[in-house]
Amino acid sequence: MAREFGCKVHLARECLELGRTCAKNNQLQAAIGHCKDAFEVTKEQNDQKLMTEVLLVLGHTYGLNNEFQMAIECYEKCLKIANEIVPVDKKRETMAYLGIGRVYTRNSQFKSAIEYFEKALTIAKEWKDREGETYAYIGLAVAYEKDCHFPLAIEYFERAIRNPKLQEEQQNEVDLHILQQQETRALLRLGDSHRSNKQFETAIKYFSKALKIATEQGDKHGVTQALLRLGNSHHLNKQFERAIEHFCKAFEIANEQGDKSVGKEALLGLGNSHHLNKQFERAIEYFCKAFEIAKEQGDKQGETAALLGLGHSYSSTNFSAKLGDTQVLESQLSKAISCFKKRLEIAREQQNTQQETHILLELGRTCMLTNENQSACEHDNKALEIAEERGHEQEKLVRSKIDQIDKALNIVEELEESNAKHALENALTITGGHLRFAITFIVYTLPFIVT
Repeated sequence: MAREFGCKVHLARECLELGRTCAKNNQLQAAIGHCKDAFEVTKEQNDQKLMTEVLLVLGHTYGLNNEFQMAIECYEKCLKIANEIVPVDKKRETMAYLGIGRVYTRNSQFKSAIEYFEKALTIAKEWKDREGETYAYIGLAVAYEKDCHFPLAIEYFERAIRNPKLQEEQQNEVDLHILQQQETRALLRLGDSHRSNKQFETAIKYFSKALKIATEQGDKHGVTQALLRLGNSHHLNKQFERAIEHFCKAFEIANEQGDKSVGKEALLGLGNSHHLNKQFERAIEYFCKAFEIAKEQGDKQGETAALLGLGHSYSSTNFSAKLGDTQVLESQLSKAISCFKKRLEIAREQQNTQQETHILLELGRTCMLTNENQSACEHDNKALEIAEERGHEQEKLVRSKIDQIDKALNIVEELEESNAKHALENALTITGGHLRFAITFIVYTLPFIVT
């Protein structure tokens, strides 16, 4: 009888190991089948310890297969059995609570996930189960991060990393390096939320902390992501030299790693920062490189960003003091119009009416600079037509832009009639004495953003 029992237990363990192996290889249906077989054998033999082990693996596999209710049922069965064992199996109880927390996290039910991770943490602390405690901290950190509570996420990541059990055991399943990558990610997301709120200095503080951790860990991906965000935050904070410095570092690392996507983002950042720093020729150089990479990758969004930057930079080169020659001005404006037209084609291809409206306005503004008033009106009218379809707020913004253009044209006529060129002395100096360019330069530099 004992021998038969031993054979059955051996069979159950074999089925369980097959289930684990299949789950690791993402063969989830096969894994579920093997675990069910193992469960039936353990149930027949009434081996409660092994039964809880099987249920934990089965619950985990159902969770991976997005069968959330089945996963929770397995973990709840495990809890029930763990509490029937004398003495109560607190280790299994902790693991079942952790499993339920993970299922709720995967299903975006973060409040419930946090509740179960806290239960697991309480038991683990009570029984001095350092491993269970670490897993509970990680579960809480991930749930808070996914629910956008970044300060709490970082706090729990740091607690997990500082856990003595984790520091002692090099072979522990919990990888310290992975934890620090997760902490870096949480810091980046916390910085993102501050940046979106226009709290640029606070965002820079968190991005800098993320950069420090990623650098210490040799996490190149984390380093480039932090550098790109630092560049963007300094750019938005009008600290263009600092922005350029960070974008350059990100590009160097991306180039070394052969990461063209990050390289493209860095080049776009360099183009934008050089543009606003009035280094238009450098901006054009970077936008051209970014466009080539985006085209090679089939990245339409990257193409449109590069084309928009090129359009603005070509338009702006006519205002640099050294480009006073009208022929040079018109050549650069022609390139700008060409870029905007290419970008317009992509927006229409993607049926992106918001982008289409914005580009039509840019085309109108640029055509005005070349005295193509009829074309400017056509582009603006088309933008207005789309805006009317999109709703009241969009229409108001477009009408505001068109009003600016009409007023500018009236000012040009009045100035020409009254010969009041002295009122535009600075603009005339920049544009080499070209009155219409001077007036339209003032209009062009007015901030106007279609949201």
